[in-house]
Formats: sequence, C-alpha cells, structure tokens
Amino acid sequence: MVRKRTLLFCYYDLNLGDDLFIRLTMDYLGKSNVDLLVPDGTDEFYYQNYSVKTYSKLARRIDRISYKLIGECPCLSKIASKYDQVAVVGGSMFIQKEGWEASLRMYQMLERAATNFFVIGSNFGPYKDNRFLDSYRNLFEKAKFVTFRDTFSKQIVGGLNSQVYPDMIFNQKSSMKSENTGKKVLGVSVIDLEGRNYSTLVKQQYLKSIVEICKLFQSKGYEIRLFAFCENQGDLKACTVIKEQINNAIICKYDGAIDKFLGLFEECSYIVASRFHAMILGWNFGIPTLPIIYSDKALNVINDLNQEIKFWKIENITSDINKNDFSVLNDLIEIKKLAKGHLKVLKCDETIEE
Repeated sequence: MVRKRTLLFCYYDLNLGDDLFIRLTMDYLGKSNVDLLVPDGTDEFYYQNYSVKTYSKLARRIDRISYKLIGECPCLSKIASKYDQVAVVGGSMFIQKEGWEASLRMYQMLERAATNFFVIGSNFGPYKDNRFLDSYRNLFEKAKFVTFRDTFSKQIVGGLNSQVYPDMIFNQKSSMKSENTGKKVLGVSVIDLEGRNYSTLVKQQYLKSIVEICKLFQSKGYEIRLFAFCENQGDLKACTVIKEQINNAIICKYDGAIDKFLGLFEECSYIVASRFHAMILGWNFGIPTLPIIYSDKALNVINDLNQEIKFWKIENITSDINKNDFSVLNDLIEIKKLAKGHLKVLKCDETIEE
C-alpha cells in the first residue's frame, strides 16, 4: 500500500499567504507525496524548496492548440497521469481581469487531465459578467469537490459538490518558542495602491493615515514594524515610502523565509492589517487586529464570522484610532477546527494498492 500522490497547482509570486497555502498542504499530505506543477520561469524559490514538475512554455503551447482542436492536452495529461489527484490550491485564484480566458483554459486542461480534480481554499471573484461566472460554474461542476473560504462565493457559484470552511491559514500553528517578552510592537501590513482602482485622494489619505497611526503608537513607546507580504505586488515599495516618514521604523520583508517572517509578526502587540492574510494571521495568533478593507473578500469573511469586529474600509481610513478599534476572535479553537476541512477533502489518510 502506498500513499496517494497529489499534484498541486498554486499561485507562485513569493506572496506569504499563497506560500502558506502550499506549505500547509504539503505538511498535511506529506511532502514526499506532493509535487508542484510549476510553469517554467517561476521564481527559483519554488524549485529549491519543493518537488517540482515543470510545465514548459513549449508544452503549454502544444496543449493550447490541441485543446482547441480536439479537446485534449497531451503534455499535461502525461504529467497528471502519474498522480491520483490534482488540486488547485489558493485564495484569490478566480478573478476576472484582462486575459482571464488563459487562466480558465489552464484550469480546464487540468480538470480534463486529472483522475480526480479539486479546488481548495479559494474565494470567487470579483467578476464583471455572466460569461465568466458560467465558465467557472461549469468547471467547478466537473470537480470532485470544491472548498471555499466564504459563503458568498458558494452562493454565487452554487453546486452540491462544494463546502465552506474558514480560511486555510487558520491551520497555521504558532511559531512562538517562548512567552511574549512584553515588548510593545505595532505591526502594520501595507499595500501599494498604485494600479488599483482608487482615486489619488484615497491613495494619499491611506499613506498619510498609516504614517500618523505609526507615529501615534511610536509616541506611546511602541516599536513600529512594517510588513511587506509580497514584494512583487508593491508592498515593499509602500513600506519604504512610509518608513521615510517614521524614525526607526523597521521593514520586515517576506523573502521566502516563512518562519522568520511569522516570528516577527507574532511578536506584535497590535496589527493594522491591510493585507487579507495579515488580518487572518493576526486573529489566528490571538493578536488584536484592525482590518483595513480594500476588497470584498475580507468583508465576506468578516460577515461569515458573525462577530463584533471593527474594520475600516480603505476609502474611509483615518488616523483617529484607539485600542478599542482592534478585535480578537471568539471561538478561535472552533474556527481552527473547521478550517481543517479544506485539507481533509483531499483525504490524505487514504491509501491505494500498489
């Protein structure tokens, strides 16, 4: 008897949240039982840290043509045929943006090639038209099972082969090796609003308010840590702009060293969370957290939790802040227990005959 072999397709951009999805799934299934399907040209980090099956540019081109002509993807099928199940694992994997048809085609080819196809841990959208929605409804209906991280996504997509669980990152264990030293630390995760659909005024007010919040806490004796969850998406750039206006602020950049980054994060006394997974991790570690909402995905999760949670929409951010604006979660143990549902779907404990 041998363990099931699993092929994962994830989001590869040195983004802490997405990299935690990968590691949690690997840990749960057993790293030796899982390979990542990685397009060539992906950051070397993934090749160095995981068992990787490369999906080359040439192979992708052959499969695209073949899929259009005969509905088959021979190169991907050859890879996937070696596995018992294929899973798309990630958070915001299904967003309608320019070129979305190419992403859909990739998922369709994976589903076509897989013996068992799963979608794990995602939210759906935002989307703009019914063609996008109907295309993904059709994809999800063919999956063996789909797990979402918010009720709103399941309601939109529908389907009997799906379930909602709290975000998978609630499975992340504490990295603290000793009791908190009592050091006063404000952690702030920031995002770069350039390229996002906000007015110049909102972008300026966001940076101004973050700086003023940091200075307020600094005046009360707090160390300031600015967390860049994804350099490639502009977090480090935004951190640098803010740091230039705050004496002795420390930038904590995620560079693939997950435990080091989480250790610095978990030492914080309070978290101002612009990043979605800064919000989740803050609550997961029991840190009073104030979400700054830039996307409905965070609001949908907050609605599902059905608790007294204060948050600011990014359009209404202010520096008028006090400790009562920060929240911790009730029933955290139960939330963590439910979050395990995403990975249990993959049935890692089942074995197959050799």
